[in-house]
Amino acid sequence: IFFVSLFALLLMCFTDWILGSVLGSLSGVPIADIDMEELSRYWFYLAITKLP
Repeated sequence: IFFVSLFALLLMCFTDWILGSVLGSLSGVPIADIDMEELSRYWFYLAITKLP
């Protein structure tokens, strides 16, 4: 169960980063503006609060 949630978390992180880069480049914002560490920290806290 733990590994499944960890995999899902990584998948969410990855897709969110891709969406962010695509939307960012579409709106003219450089990808460097998206901080990967901030993003993973956000997903980490989200997972901690959502998981029982």
